Amino acid sequence: DERYNGPNLRNLLRQLESLRRVTQLWELDRKNIDFILYLRPDLSFLDDLNITTLFNLGATQFMTPYWGQYTGLNDRLVAGRPRTAIRFGNRLDLTWYYASNIQYLRSEAFLKWVMINHHRLRPVITNLRAQCIRATGLIAPNDICLR
Repeated sequence: DERYNGPNLRNLLRQLESLRRVTQLWELDRKNIDFILYLRPDLSFLDDLNITTLFNLGATQFMTPYWGQYTGLNDRLVAGRPRTAIRFGNRLDLTWYYASNIQYLRSEAFLKWVMINHHRLRPVITNLRAQCIRATGLIAPNDICLR
């Protein structure tokens, strides 16, 4: 699909490399961590996070919002126990296999395949809403409906 070539693909690979590096920062100390939240820094949250939801996540569950799934899973906000969060943070390792054997790399569909199909993890869909704030200070057009 031509929409996912060029800058979109480069940005996705950069995002995945950044997540891999962040994961390496905490991975060795995971025995002292209850859960991990991966949040995009350009999000403005519209709802409070219910911390109980995080503590109730099982070893094979991860939290992701209902919005922004685009035939996959939302990758702007993911939370889970360390073992599950490592799968999210290190998914760069599976890009070549996915692109060669499944389909072109599209962030949301790739995340769904990694977490559910490949690792057999279970999503817990949350109602927590957030809007992406662009560098201009404006809300991303596809997030305006989340008010």
